[in-house]
Amino acid sequence: MLTLWGVDRQLNDIKVWLGEDGVMRVEYPRHATVTLGDVKDEYQRRTDISKEKSPLLVILHGLAIFSEEAQTFLRGTEHSAITSAAAILVDPAAGYYEHSIILIDSFRTSEVLPYDLKIFQDEKSALRWLNNYL
Repeated sequence: MLTLWGVDRQLNDIKVWLGEDGVMRVEYPRHATVTLGDVKDEYQRRTDISKEKSPLLVILHGLAIFSEEAQTFLRGTEHSAITSAAAILVDPAAGYYEHSIILIDSFRTSEVLPYDLKIFQDEKSALRWLNNYL
């Protein structure tokens, strides 16, 4: 169990599912601190559902901090083999919105990503964009 900002939760609260629209979805708990083990578990859960390359909708609730090792894995060949594009859905009302945007932009620009990545505030726009990668 992880306690962060007074919130107790299991990091296995990360939800992974494939929508009927063909878009894989990953939803992180509020204000998540994500480790290499967490993203490897997410990867395994995604490949258990489908080994096909698919667009990915990442749903964040407030600030999510990914370790350097987790970020490296997300840029790597294993993850990119099953990810055609990633839309990051950030809720401005969940808190720390500006911080989240800075961290995502840093991830997106620090090294070349092997897939397209874009930030969204509403799911409808994110899914419309991801449809280009089906």
